[in-house]
Amino acid sequence: MKRILPLLLLCAFSTLVAGAAETLIHQSAFQAPRKGFGFWNTPDLQTAASVVDGTVKIMFKANNAAKQNPYNAQFMVPYSKGFKAGVKYRVEATVKSSADLKVKMAITLNQKPWTQLTGKDFDLKAGEAKALVLTFSPAADVTGNYRLPMFGLGLAKADTTVEISNVKCFEIK
Repeated sequence: MKRILPLLLLCAFSTLVAGAAETLIHQSAFQAPRKGFGFWNTPDLQTAASVVDGTVKIMFKANNAAKQNPYNAQFMVPYSKGFKAGVKYRVEATVKSSADLKVKMAITLNQKPWTQLTGKDFDLKAGEAKALVLTFSPAADVTGNYRLPMFGLGLAKADTTVEISNVKCFEIK
């Protein structure tokens, strides 16, 4: 016990110090029918989106795309406050899929030319909620309407349900 107590105190202190260096600048509050987010898919995917207790649930009834592409179905959170040059940001969300699924997470412009600030692929395991995280630091000030984040879900198979919650953005100092 004597060895564990100093380690626990060190962990608690580190958490306090690290937490003090971050500022929450955006937290999504999803509400029915589609408040706080957008969802789009190509016509060859049959989907239904709903909100239950602040969690977005997207049911993929069919995926008849001739060419599978993560961008065939996109979940997005609109954000228009911009980003400062040289400042580090962290975007996080909790995502769960009823089947194994490769998901693309990105920060993108919400209009043509759909410029991407950063992006990464994540592998989800069936039934396991996973915290997905992106960090980025723009070289120049960024203005305009962005997707914070955008999830590419177009690889989902029929009878797959994807749940998205706890979308947050932090400024890290």
